[in-house]
Amino acid sequence: MADPFSDQLDPQRWSVWYSEQGPRLKAFLFSVLRDRHRADEALQATFAKALTHGGAVQAGSEQSWLFQVAFHEALQIKRRAQMEQRNHPQVAGARSRESTPAAEEDLLQKELVQQVRVALDQLPVEQQEVVRRRIYLEQTFQQIADELKVPLGTVLTRMRLALRKLQQILKPSL
Repeated sequence: MADPFSDQLDPQRWSVWYSEQGPRLKAFLFSVLRDRHRADEALQATFAKALTHGGAVQAGSEQSWLFQVAFHEALQIKRRAQMEQRNHPQVAGARSRESTPAAEEDLLQKELVQQVRVALDQLPVEQQEVVRRRIYLEQTFQQIADELKVPLGTVLTRMRLALRKLQQILKPSL
């Protein structure tokens, strides 16, 4: 008989995932749902699934797994909202007006995205390449090393240095 707890994620790893990926996931969910409260709901559901099923995630693919789960949670929330709208149009309309994010919040989000882009441009080219391949192309570190024809340790060091520098650049604004 299979162990029902084998897929559970260690709470310490869960905490690391949340601190590293939580802000990006929340921004992603907000861009999908365009509603702060629903984005928070999807984020909570994503990390609940991470706790119960994240132990089975292959090392190196944590970020892509989290974003995939988050996207599916967002779609479920959208479907539920559409069903509410069809079944109870007056209630759903009032609820969406209550939770519509302020224009200021949208501007702050766009400003944060712009700050991250500017910070990425301040990195050395080698570090920019690793970050962009890892984040935007969702490549594993091994894939990046193979394509750049450099040792895996070099790729990992470039990523670590890039994250450290980005943290220093962005810390005053966050």
